[in-house]
Amino acid sequence: MVSDYTHAIVIDFEATCDDRNPPRPQEIVEFPSVLISLSSLETVGEFHSFVRPHHHPVLTEFCKKFISIRQDDIDAAREFAEVLADHQAWLHGHGLNEENALFVTCGDWDLGTMLPAQCTVAVPPVMVLPPIYTRWQNLKRAFGSVLGRRKAPGMAGMLRALGLPLTGHHHRGIDDCRNIAELYKALLVRGAIAQTTGELPFARYPPIMVRLRLGERLVETEITIRSLKALHALAGKTFKQRIATFHRRDGHLIRNDSDLLSLLPGEELRLT
Repeated sequence: MVSDYTHAIVIDFEATCDDRNPPRPQEIVEFPSVLISLSSLETVGEFHSFVRPHHHPVLTEFCKKFISIRQDDIDAAREFAEVLADHQAWLHGHGLNEENALFVTCGDWDLGTMLPAQCTVAVPPVMVLPPIYTRWQNLKRAFGSVLGRRKAPGMAGMLRALGLPLTGHHHRGIDDCRNIAELYKALLVRGAIAQTTGELPFARYPPIMVRLRLGERLVETEITIRSLKALHALAGKTFKQRIATFHRRDGHLIRNDSDLLSLLPGEELRLT
């Protein structure tokens, strides 16, 4: 089986944490990536940025030791929305999109849980998540498939199983990305295929503010779940009547949940 992808992007976030009183909300503090060419199996680029958390800007002592990041690094960093924009620009600079590149993660947490949660709690919130960030390959799935194991160990255990060294500091994002990249290359040599194993559920997409128009009435509201059923319920409650259809301003009929994923902040939906 030949993959349709030309590149893999290893990503491994680090976030605020504590062993006694975990911060709520948890926020990304390190945003790293390693880019792999799937034709040459070489590392062809890296992205790295610290992120200044908004809700809990002072790292706990446990967090600083666990992820090997200094408070000075965080204080000098920019907030999440700016770093995400930089990452998107980096992807575009390499000509990457959801058609030719696939994120690779060690588990489903980074893109399945942390990124959508971060988009929601960011100030200002990030309401549009490009499609490339909504699907990924879980390295553990590839490891289990290639080695015939039902359950894969953590990153360090996978490195040992493949006879690879652990370099840098474990739980430092950019170092973990480099180690995961070497793991992924080794698995590809052994027959692993670059393929999607996880996708962001519609319910995990960031909330978005839109405008609902019914005749002359125009109401601004927040869509918290990208679900057509939920949108019908929201509109029905807002206008006190049953809503049959939703159209975008260009006339496009919203037929299913997938049609809601490309909505833009402030977009107007026409109801009938």
